[in-house]
Amino acid sequence: MRYAPKALTPLDFRVCRFFFGILLGTPMICQRTWFRRWLPPLSAVLLASLATGGAADQQNRPIELVPNVDHSDQVLSVAFSPDGNQVLSGSADRTLKLWDVARGRLIRTFVGHAKDVWAVAFTVNGTRVVSGSDDNTVKLWDTATGQLLHTFDAQAGWGGIDSVAVSPDGSKILAASTDRSIRMWNVSTGRLIRTLSGHKSVVFDVAFSPDGTKALSGSRDNTLKLWDLDSGHVIREWPLISERFSDLTQSVAFSPDGRKVIAGGGDYNVRIWDVAGGQLLHTLPHSQHIWSVAVSPDGAQIATGGDEKTIKLWDAATGELVRSLEGARERVWSVAYSPDNTMVSTAH
Repeated sequence: MRYAPKALTPLDFRVCRFFFGILLGTPMICQRTWFRRWLPPLSAVLLASLATGGAADQQNRPIELVPNVDHSDQVLSVAFSPDGNQVLSGSADRTLKLWDVARGRLIRTFVGHAKDVWAVAFTVNGTRVVSGSDDNTVKLWDTATGQLLHTFDAQAGWGGIDSVAVSPDGSKILAASTDRSIRMWNVSTGRLIRTLSGHKSVVFDVAFSPDGTKALSGSRDNTLKLWDLDSGHVIREWPLISERFSDLTQSVAFSPDGRKVIAGGGDYNVRIWDVAGGQLLHTLPHSQHIWSVAVSPDGAQIATGGDEKTIKLWDAATGELVRSLEGARERVWSVAYSPDNTMVSTAH
């Protein structure tokens, strides 16, 4: 279950004030699940071509891949298959759906979660998919059949799952939880390998380093942490200090070479840091909350999405804005690059 500090609408204020007794106009953090119950569900998976020049520029506006009727509530997460031919979506309707990119057709639906599906990922060979949900479970599925293969059950005090990641060799799964921890399992055996503890609030996102030896996590405690997975110790920590009312780290990513880390969230900025020295390299300014960041497979660009209802593409080397892709009807919950760098997919 994630929390949404943002510029609230009058309806949001009334809902928060009624249920939480907070004075109108006071900076606040409310469960974003409440907003979905009061606002009409708008669900879609969008694909945008990254081709440039000539007639191809006409494709810069995202096209809707998934009609509203297919997911009955908002789409919260997306991921491309390793071959780029399929897109996986997770939704507040408690299901995962697998889509054919070329035809925009539904291949299959994965049913088994009891609450919102906030995170989805493919294994390296694409034969398995992983999902994380507010029902406090991480699930492993067979891509070809939709069969549930294993459930990594919640332990005592474990909260909802906000993020999942699969190691580069496909042998391990990381899951970030609202109980302030990160857990790592062996994919084949389902055995819990390690629990990473150290964040002081909800952990929103987690990612494996390209070599699989480290993990990057972002939390509501306003920190970005780099972990050594062998020892479970924190190697480096970046505290976020801003004049904004919320500095929470919503989304994190590594550059493909592992030399940089990227994070965005509640202070309307995406930051790029150098891993070795720890110094801030670039700040990418936005006007509203950022829910997702993704780095292109070639490392040349960074895609960001959030409450601006726009996909922004940035030059990873200079930090300059390259292009803005308009067309989203609602906030962008999740963004992902295709393996060949030709498309981005977003969840709404």
